[in-house]
Amino acid sequence: MTGAEDGVAAALRHAANNLSMVVISNLELLGRGAAPDTPAARQVARAREAAERLLAILLPYTRLHQAPALEPAAPDAVLQALVPLLGMLGPVTLEAEPVGPVLLPRPALDQALLAWVVLAAAESPRGTALRIGLRPAEAGVALRLWPNPAGAADGLVAVAALAGGSTSLGAGMAELLLPYAEG
Repeated sequence: MTGAEDGVAAALRHAANNLSMVVISNLELLGRGAAPDTPAARQVARAREAAERLLAILLPYTRLHQAPALEPAAPDAVLQALVPLLGMLGPVTLEAEPVGPVLLPRPALDQALLAWVVLAAAESPRGTALRIGLRPAEAGVALRLWPNPAGAADGLVAVAALAGGSTSLGAGMAELLLPYAEG
């Protein structure tokens, strides 16, 4: 990403966050004035949920073209933040156990997961839940993705290699083993 593009992405993140907070705060105030279990209260609650979902989808998207970095992060929190964006491309179920920080290559991980969702959603029967699992492993964490469509493996293998981990690929599932961050 060029400096100008990075500046635009940062400005977009800042503007989206500020505008969303104004909308969400005002909806919260309106909701307090609405009698519980009324159509008005339900409409305000739906509008607030939509504003929060829009922010959850937009912010990860604006980070996709940041400079590559290998950073220690809690993968369960990273995945939780990505699920709204991933879920736009196909139904995604996250089954993540809390785990310690691992070395995550960002934004390569985000891009590989988006590519996986696109391919898996296209090759799976309509409505099939795409599953992401995260669990502790011996020297780090195991990130499992299923189904594992042809074509998704290259990005997943690259992510694991960047993190200093490994992959196990099968027709039904891909597993990335990512090492714990030292320190």
